[in-house]
Amino acid sequence: MTALSWSANLCELQVPGLVQFIGCKLPASWVGALWTGTRRTGGRIEMLACDSGGDIRRDQVAELAGDLYTETSIKPAGVEKTWRMVKAANALTLDSLQIKFPLSAGTRTIEIDTLTDGLTLTDAEISVDLAFAGSAASTLYSLASDAPANPLSPAAQASSSTTWATAGVTSPVRQTLGVTVYVGQDCVGIATVRLTRASTTVYVCPVPRVT
Repeated sequence: MTALSWSANLCELQVPGLVQFIGCKLPASWVGALWTGTRRTGGRIEMLACDSGGDIRRDQVAELAGDLYTETSIKPAGVEKTWRMVKAANALTLDSLQIKFPLSAGTRTIEIDTLTDGLTLTDAEISVDLAFAGSAASTLYSLASDAPANPLSPAAQASSSTTWATAGVTSPVRQTLGVTVYVGQDCVGIATVRLTRASTTVYVCPVPRVT
């Protein structure tokens, strides 16, 4: 892909489906669009760990529900990048890229830090889903979520004390998404952040804390 123009648009998806760019070498200083044309229900384009010659490998998502971008200025201390999730003004749910990380057997708490500008989100507006090996006797994965059992009775997500670099954020609100589960055997955990609140921007740390 390095032969493309620095302003090349990468994809025009006109039917439902998934297009992925994984570990690609992008044109130097690429600023083109991931998706051009009319976005379609069921269409999603993902970019994961792609390189345009910069210091940070680039992640990005485009779909009808909204967009995800790599952010290198607004981030927790010690983390090289976050994801800026921008939810469109519709009722669809915007899912992050999958966060994969090792999980050892036992009772584990998985937490993911988020930040907004002046907005406290509830567990009905943003949540984390976790897939993990929940049994010692089977490799079949289990699912857990911190979304409310009753969406009509949401609660604010937990506040966080994590230190962030917040240049340009007027009123930073730090929160933590989290689940506590029993892991039956060593495995790879797969976490996905789900944003449902329309017209909302959230910064998500893709490096979970596991205790």
